[in-house]
Amino acid sequence: MLLNHSNVEIVRHIASPGDGNLTYWSTRLGRSPELSNRVANLLKKQKGKCRECGLTFRNEDSWEVDHIKPLLLGGKDRWDNIQL
Repeated sequence: MLLNHSNVEIVRHIASPGDGNLTYWSTRLGRSPELSNRVANLLKKQKGKCRECGLTFRNEDSWEVDHIKPLLLGGKDRWDNIQL
């Protein structure tokens, strides 16, 4: 059975990049005026989740870039070698 478009309720979502939800907007857009491009891109790449435990990041969390293989041990500062 197909629905007519007129039978589907319109639901408006009011959200903007300035609403303070850094995790959501960085994950969605890969950029944020309040985060570095590097962190915002990592949030987008990781879909807003920690690669270790799989939990979703929250605005209250402290984010830092972590190299999978430390630079001192020959790791490279490349996107595929870092995580939040």
